[in-house]
Amino acid sequence: MKLVAIGKNLKAQKNAQDRIIKKGKALLNAFLRKEANPKKLRDGYGYKFDINPDWRLFSEDLKAWLIIDHLEYNRHCGVKGAHK
Repeated sequence: MKLVAIGKNLKAQKNAQDRIIKKGKALLNAFLRKEANPKKLRDGYGYKFDINPDWRLFSEDLKAWLIIDHLEYNRHCGVKGAHK
């Protein structure tokens, strides 16, 4: 997975489309303005926003955020063998 820095605390997968990045930035800005709250993942894996069914805005510590697809998100959250 190649990540590209697109902001001070935001990275995106290299193959992310512009509309996904735009929506991800909007969700992050809403969170920073305290207008939206991410879902806390169980077992201490981190926090997420759903951008759409295939893409997630993910963070382990609420400081550095990643725009990643659902397969990479599953790898970050400890799910193994998803979509073989």
